Amino acid sequence: MVQSVLGSLVLGYRPLWGRTRTLAGIELYVQEAQSGAPVDALHLLRTLQELWESHSPPLLLAPQTRQLLCDLLEHAPRSAPWIEVPDAWLADSDIYQHVQSAHARGLRLVWRG
Repeated sequence: MVQSVLGSLVLGYRPLWGRTRTLAGIELYVQEAQSGAPVDALHLLRTLQELWESHSPPLLLAPQTRQLLCDLLEHAPRSAPWIEVPDAWLADSDIYQHVQSAHARGLRLVWRG
């Protein structure tokens, strides 16, 4: 049996409500379960794509580490869930470059400031 990437993560979520108090999306907080243990971002994205159904609300990924954010920005296809980018992390030139590249590929990004 192949080990799922979900077993190496700590996940949290928050519903995102629209103006009319209807569910507009889900924010999914993603962090490595053990510090220093890298997460296969591509595997995570494929797993979410398999589990998330077309009628499910939009998904916003909120990586909690800089490395996971960079990996998601580098590997996410255009059809991937939205990815949250904290404002304070944009001062890091590596992250800024990944954001620019991901934006140029058409990835949907949300600035958290």
